[in-house]
Amino acid sequence: MPELVLDKRRRRRPRPWRVLVAVLAVLAALGVLALVLPEPFGGRLSGATVAGSSMAPTYEDGDVVVVWRADDYRPGAVVAYAVPAGQVGAGGTVVHRVIDETAAGYRTQGDHNLRPDPWVAPDGEIRGRVVWSVPNGRVVLPRVAGASALVAVAALVVLVVRRVRRRHRAAPSLPTRPD
Repeated sequence: MPELVLDKRRRRRPRPWRVLVAVLAVLAALGVLALVLPEPFGGRLSGATVAGSSMAPTYEDGDVVVVWRADDYRPGAVVAYAVPAGQVGAGGTVVHRVIDETAAGYRTQGDHNLRPDPWVAPDGEIRGRVVWSVPNGRVVLPRVAGASALVAVAALVVLVVRRVRRRHRAAPSLPTRPD
């Protein structure tokens, strides 16, 4: 009966510079993730959909805006904020321009509106300053996100299959010793 001989190759230890590069890459990825982490997960990034014509021509109905929570907002900044409790539309999100800062919060007004909003947005209700927008994003983004998700899943499947095939091909056959 032939005896199996297992291949006892010495495992090479990873080089110190490779370990350092890997650690730095993980730290950099975590840093970027912390910056772009969505608001529900404790980050500063959030989004809102513009509804109505109060911000025309800057933003139109259906535009999606990306907002970044900051420590302070200056007059002229476009912000998204929750309508204060007890007001018409309470809890809804408004995208308007800051026109003045008061002790109670920020006075805002839509670019297309003739008068300022009837309330002052307290600092704690402001979700952030608009940093980017997707015109007509309410219609475009669901289609793109669906296609992107499909492409990402397909790419993941292809990568896994290729890796499994590569491992299967590269698996060394066990040598046998004749008796």
